[in-house]
Amino acid sequence: MWYQSKVSYRLQDNFGKWKSYTEQYLHDAVSFSDVETQIYSVLEGRLTDFEIKGISLVKFEGVYEPHVGGDFYKVTILTEDTIEDKKSNSAHLVAAADVVDAERRTEKYMSGWLSNNTIIAVVKSPILGVWHPFSEDWQNDFKSRQADLADSGRESADVNQMNIPFGEPVEA
Repeated sequence: MWYQSKVSYRLQDNFGKWKSYTEQYLHDAVSFSDVETQIYSVLEGRLTDFEIKGISLVKFEGVYEPHVGGDFYKVTILTEDTIEDKKSNSAHLVAAADVVDAERRTEKYMSGWLSNNTIIAVVKSPILGVWHPFSEDWQNDFKSRQADLADSGRESADVNQMNIPFGEPVEA
């Protein structure tokens, strides 16, 4: 099952002003508490003072293309079953460089399907990473995205604690 989480935190800029950030992630998990455990585990190295603003169950029929970089796009597919005269929509999440790339990757993903499928919407998603506890590809992609966020300055220290390097000698 897929869950979407929202995490917020504050960072102080070079001028001493505080700025708030909210980040969203997608998790493959079995329960809300499993997602919460994942959040604390996977964000531990980058964020030390954050708040979980929400966790919600989301329905994605497919989540694909790890380790390609870029953003995540929500792709809506209309499936028409001509035998039973039924139509249904399904949501998919794909990592891609842009909207055109997301559409191309989704068409490639659908190429073996027997039903009539049409991509009816491609929208950039606010999701910044996908955590899949049993897929090394997705874990490596997630860690790479976290490193990119840290490199861009989006990593926090605990605002209530000082980090004191006790093992290092003090200079006079």
